[in-house]
Amino acid sequence: LFPKGTRDLHLLLGEACDIIRNVTWVGFVDDYDRSVCLLHARYDFAVHPAEMTNMRPSASRDHTINMTRVGEIVRDRAPVLDDALYECARARFLEELERWA
Repeated sequence: LFPKGTRDLHLLLGEACDIIRNVTWVGFVDDYDRSVCLLHARYDFAVHPAEMTNMRPSASRDHTINMTRVGEIVRDRAPVLDDALYECARARFLEELERWA
């Protein structure tokens, strides 16, 4: 995952994943509905109707853009640590969905 000579990144990643495992709640914008449901299931409070409305809708997508290629470009330029942290957060989110939702 990490290039040679980056042992410190392993330590930082471990510390960062520990923090992610211990924060109160993890949710994702790209999984908004399930994130909100998880928050409410975990802390047992009523959903406000405004929470389930897209209050900031995106402009319609330009379907001529190759989103796969855009993703490749972004990943090529994104630090490796970002991907690893995302995976830590995503794993926690999915585990909590199984447990609470």
